[in-house]
Amino acid sequence: MTIAKSYKKFSVIFFNCVIILAVISVGIFPYSQSVQAASYTFTQTNWSGGVTANNSTHPTDQSNWTEYSSSSAEIVTVNGGASLEISSSTASSTQTTDTQFNNGTFSNAITTGSGSSASVKLSKALHINEYTIGASTTIASVTASSVAVNSNGTWTVAFSNSPNLARLFKNDKFTDSASKAWKVLSVSDSADKIIVVDSESNNTTPATGAGTVGRWYASISAWEAGRNADITATGRNAIERGLPYYDGVADTTVVVIDGWTTDATHYIEVYVPLSERHKGKWDNGKYRMESGGDTWAFYINEEYVRLDGLQIKHRASNATTIHTIQVSGNTTNSDIRISNNIFEMTNNFKDLTIQ
Repeated sequence: MTIAKSYKKFSVIFFNCVIILAVISVGIFPYSQSVQAASYTFTQTNWSGGVTANNSTHPTDQSNWTEYSSSSAEIVTVNGGASLEISSSTASSTQTTDTQFNNGTFSNAITTGSGSSASVKLSKALHINEYTIGASTTIASVTASSVAVNSNGTWTVAFSNSPNLARLFKNDKFTDSASKAWKVLSVSDSADKIIVVDSESNNTTPATGAGTVGRWYASISAWEAGRNADITATGRNAIERGLPYYDGVADTTVVVIDGWTTDATHYIEVYVPLSERHKGKWDNGKYRMESGGDTWAFYINEEYVRLDGLQIKHRASNATTIHTIQVSGNTTNSDIRISNNIFEMTNNFKDLTIQ
């Protein structure tokens, strides 16, 4: 009996302990329902509903929602709300001085002048400037009776006084009654007409009335002085070509080519047209230079120069200083071309040289 009673007592105690532990477990670890995750995707392609405080719900508004809570001021709806775009705005700025022009960055344009008289214009691509040289700076006096503009921006000028234009050539000069110079592009002697272009930035129409036609420069020296400039891409962006024509007398002025800015693609050239140059031997009836200087007839102090088709007669009297053509400057990084020329010495000196 003692053993049985002890077992019963132990069973009651064990059962009570189990109940107590169960109660504690429920208190510490409450019952939770199982949760399943899902991926919600909302796609909006229309905003015609405008700004509202409404919230979209799943799944009914996953693809047909057209409202929105707010937007930036620069974002606007277009096409009935089917598209969004940044709203456009307009503004203007007026600049009138070279300081203002040069404050910004630009390409293919240049600033000329200063202060309020400055201007900006498109810069030219690399081009060839051709100007004629010869004693006949006035070939004929003309009377321009009419000026007609052509579709390509040139003008046809008709003369009423029947001038002799037989020795007028392309690249010669027409000076109108307003003393403005125009470059000749073509000549019709029989029709008493020429076509000209505004090569000098006259920015107007050739004037009718009394004028002249002829060469631009009386000598190579005058051409060199008149066209001397920075001709590289940062300057005039050009090849400068002088075209000497024989107008019955020799060119007697010593030539000094100096003070330019040049490079390999922007060079200085004196080119005698085929109609005006010798045919391999000296010809007094073609363009020629006759210099009396005791140092040189042609002095080159530039790196990129070409002389083609000249006749040079050097009438020197000092045998120790005779150089028909003197080349100076940087002769290492240079390109000097002297071709198809004839040199003649009038005295018995042997030092007829290109140096």
